[in-house]
Amino acid sequence: MLNEASGGKGKKAKEMTLDELIYALQHDSEVIQMPRRNREIRTEVHKKISFSLATFVFVLIGLPAAAITRRGEAVISFSLALGIVTVYYGLFVWGSAIAVGGYLSPFISLWLPNLVMIGIAAYLIRRAVLQ
Repeated sequence: MLNEASGGKGKKAKEMTLDELIYALQHDSEVIQMPRRNREIRTEVHKKISFSLATFVFVLIGLPAAAITRRGEAVISFSLALGIVTVYYGLFVWGSAIAVGGYLSPFISLWLPNLVMIGIAAYLIRRAVLQ
């Protein structure tokens, strides 16, 4: 288990800071020896980083989406934003489940939603520029 100096003793992976997670990956014998626990900790590391960068991805999507939709189409803009967030969150939850289950690397499965959204942003930017 984690030592008390790391501050992570007895905590679940979701409750740990990024430093505690990295410390656990490198020094905690339980995490090193148990593959499922190791996947959970690695998944949580990638979750914290990729989810925090999602705000920038949403900005990349939001700017061209706002330029494409007209000012009087507030309902369409709101629906579009809600749909994008729903798709992102669904991909993120799916990626977490796939990573913890060991079917795909946490790096790939938790960064995939950001990559998909960046692809959508590139399409919207291209469409907004050509319009």
